[in-house]
Amino acid sequence: MIASTIGAFISAVTLYWVGTFFDQDRLSRFAASKVGRRFGLSPEKITKTENYFNSHGRPATFFGRFIPVVRSLISLPAGMSRFSLARFSFYTILGHGNLEHGLDLRRPLCRQCLPASGPGI
Repeated sequence: MIASTIGAFISAVTLYWVGTFFDQDRLSRFAASKVGRRFGLSPEKITKTENYFNSHGRPATFFGRFIPVVRSLISLPAGMSRFSLARFSFYTILGHGNLEHGLDLRRPLCRQCLPASGPGI
């Protein structure tokens, strides 16, 4: 559990750092480009996302760790909005630690559901 939390934290901080290189203008230009439109982006969506993160950054960072795709991508808007790295780190470790702890609690239940000849978990 500790190793996976450390690995997830390193990954999250790396994406946070990448996000610091983008501001709203640069990302809006990318969203308006042909490549950005292929990814389903638009300048309006970028503005809406940034406004949402600015008003709900802490809960988005924490609860985002429980949603599969958002788990990784939430780090980018955090870096873009210059969300406090200390707070980002706190909510990232807390959210990922709770996720891993919840998964650890389910493992014994899964073992009981598997047939005796099934693979070990």
